Amino acid sequence: SGESTTGNMSNYLTIEAGRYVFNTPRNLTGKTRNYRITASSVENPGAKVEINITVDSEDANVDKTYTVLITSESGDNSEQKKSGETVTITAPAAPAGKQFKRWLVQSGGASLANPGSKQTTFTMPANDVTIKAEYEDIPVIPTYTITYVNCSGDTSKKAGDTVTVTPLNMPDDQEVKEWKYPDSIVDVETKDEQTFTFKMPAENVTIEAVFGPKNP
Repeated sequence: SGESTTGNMSNYLTIEAGRYVFNTPRNLTGKTRNYRITASSVENPGAKVEINITVDSEDANVDKTYTVLITSESGDNSEQKKSGETVTITAPAAPAGKQFKRWLVQSGGASLANPGSKQTTFTMPANDVTIKAEYEDIPVIPTYTITYVNCSGDTSKKAGDTVTVTPLNMPDDQEVKEWKYPDSIVDVETKDEQTFTFKMPAENVTIEAVFGPKNP
């Protein structure tokens, strides 16, 4: 809405090099800068005169908020934020069988601190923002089978897991003379008369304990 003020020209308008220079009246600070100036009586430009100034103004958008819309497979949610605010977003719970992958800014130009983190931040721009939480299938890690001869241990393991094998039904007067295993087992941690420990390779394996008389 327009506001009018009347005062000494020196308060609001000065003449510099033949041009009128308008200074914002103090009572209109905090308004948007949309001004329309009319001089109803300007006489003797070099002299001190009274003029009428009409100012078209509206309250500045100091409290305006914008929408942050988070979309995901689990549903959408939104909140209102002011420009310049630090916004923290947290990914909704992932659907069954999936895990969080990354954030995708779909509109609004927000710059995320860490797009690959389930929780991240950004500075709110002066516009609405839409951000999508993207998920991916949880990887299925295969397991491999272990077959035992004269020994026992876990029957299946993932590649890289530690496997501990012990003799089975070994006569009291005998001991393990040899552990037989495939060449794919390259990381052996323990191999003695009582225990065989190794890192599981990415394939099925067979372990055999060979017994023999104890040494005198």
